Amino acid sequence: MNLRPALLIFLVLAFFTAGLGLSWAAAPVVSNVRSVQRAGTQLVDIDYDLADPDSATLAVTVVVSTNSGATYDFPATSFSGALGNTISPGMGKRITWNAGQDWPNKFSANVRFRITAGAIDFAARPAASEWSTRSITGTDATLGNAAAVINAVQTNVVAANTTNQVRDFSPTNPPAQNALASWSSGGTSALWTRPTGINATVLMATLTNETGSAMSSFRIIYTLGQSGTTPAEQLPAHQVFYSLTGESNSWVHVGALSGGVVGSRNHTVSLASAWAANSPRRKR
Repeated sequence: MNLRPALLIFLVLAFFTAGLGLSWAAAPVVSNVRSVQRAGTQLVDIDYDLADPDSATLAVTVVVSTNSGATYDFPATSFSGALGNTISPGMGKRITWNAGQDWPNKFSANVRFRITAGAIDFAARPAASEWSTRSITGTDATLGNAAAVINAVQTNVVAANTTNQVRDFSPTNPPAQNALASWSSGGTSALWTRPTGINATVLMATLTNETGSAMSSFRIIYTLGQSGTTPAEQLPAHQVFYSLTGESNSWVHVGALSGGVVGSRNHTVSLASAWAANSPRRKR
């Protein structure tokens, strides 16, 4: 799945760094998807093959349709097996869905599964058409809570004005502090935010729905890392938003992916309106 939204990720205080587990290499290929319910249980095994000559590991997600593929918005979460952000390419991968947990005592011949895979590294500096950055002027004490950040995003950020390519600090790890987000080939080849002398740094991904049908939800998986000395922050980590248009006052705050401690983040975002096929979406 290739998303093209304006995803902006905010960091309000200096010295905090973030690596985002997304990349834009040649698309992996998921094929031969088949599923079967285990006899006498409510467990469903979903098998698939995964190919990608460019990546040793991939991020794999699965979504469920209960209307023969018209929409893939059933809120299924009870999965195990070959999904997540460390799946190696190969044949006969298996995901198991505990349908009895998510959909107890139900049966339908209209259930469908969609498996998607994406690369999970930033081996090369991304183009501004994929990841772009800007800053909000001011001082670090101005945006002291989530409500202030949300208001600043709604009133100050327009996707059309977020056009700077991330700075290249290779091979420095971590990169130097800067008002804009940056990339470095050093360490884990990540995107970084180390703001200084400003209100906040904006990092935006522009993504496109290339699934062939409208989407009512999508999943975000990334890794938040930290390097250097971290002072006490008014608002820890990043604040995450998405928008279907990129216009002011269109950004939706994703609280489940905002703030918190370092580590892997994984959340399915339910959209306020349908994301049309081949339509851009922006995420911050």
